[in-house]
Order: sequence, then structure tokens, then C-alpha cells
Amino acid sequence: TNVIIALCEINNINPSSKSSRKDSDIICFCQEITLGTIKKAIQNGAHTVEDIGIKTDAGITCGACIEDIEEILEEELKV
Repeated sequence: TNVIIALCEINNINPSSKSSRKDSDIICFCQEITLGTIKKAIQNGAHTVEDIGIKTDAGITCGACIEDIEEILEEELKV
């Protein structure tokens, strides 16, 4: 598990560039889930981190991307 966490941290994209993310950017490195995949899951009814995990497997391995998933949910679900 420590190896997975280290890989997630090593591969983490500069957090200050979150607003300029592209749909092809990987959010969950453990499962190689992209921003576009997460957005599609939200469009198809995912409203929580747990929903995203069920629909995409993002956030279910080491958890390093959960904060990013929460931010994406907040941004995408704005009314």
C-alpha cells in the first residue's frame, strides 16, 4: 500500500493548475481514471465520491485522489 501511495504522490500533477485541467488528465493514478471519465460519471448520476468509486473505480485504492474528486464534484454540480 505504501508503494501505491508513493506512486500517487510522485505522479501528482501540480495542484495549483487544477483550473486548467483537461479531460485527458489522470486524476486517479492507481486506476488510471481521467477527469473526463469522472465528469461523464457525474453526468450519468454520480453525486458523491462513493458514487464515483462505484462507477469508475477512482478513489478506491489509496485514496490520494479523493480530495480532487470532491473538488470536481463541487465544480461540476454547481447550479
